[in-house]
Amino acid sequence: LMMNTETFNELLSMYLEDGNEGEVFKKFEEMFKLGVEPNSTTYEILMKIFFNRRDFAAAEPLFQSLLDSPQPMESTPFLYMMRLRLLSGNAAGVRECHEEMKRRKFRLTVLSYRLLRRACETATDRSVAERLLREVIGLKLFGELPLNERGEDFDEGEGNITVDGIPLHRDKSP
Repeated sequence: LMMNTETFNELLSMYLEDGNEGEVFKKFEEMFKLGVEPNSTTYEILMKIFFNRRDFAAAEPLFQSLLDSPQPMESTPFLYMMRLRLLSGNAAGVRECHEEMKRRKFRLTVLSYRLLRRACETATDRSVAERLLREVIGLKLFGELPLNERGEDFDEGEGNITVDGIPLHRDKSP
């Protein structure tokens, strides 16, 4: 059996589905020792574990490793990191993930937009909230906002974005 990235990812997925997170990490260490490069799927599996555990501290170095990796990546590990950073109250970190996703030319998803919007709503630093708001509004103005299954702007009528109860903008609705 040739132990390449795909083989390891299959093993990692199998152990994850069985709920054996300890074995997932053992196989990841083995992968690393053998010099097998992790790919986007590998990072997604590990980020999923850290997300389920709400283990922000362990996720950060793994995310840095992802950023340093020469392998092409997909957006899912970034979305997990955005969610973890949002849950930990790191609104600026959510924006950093979004900026990296834009730099890598990932397609915006409904989830990434909602995470940005939620980070804006929960930011304790008003300047961070305002930068996030500009990003959210810019996405709307330039038509980069994802649409719902009916082809409509999914964000219509979701309410005002506020920081500490103070609205940062008004809805388009009357």
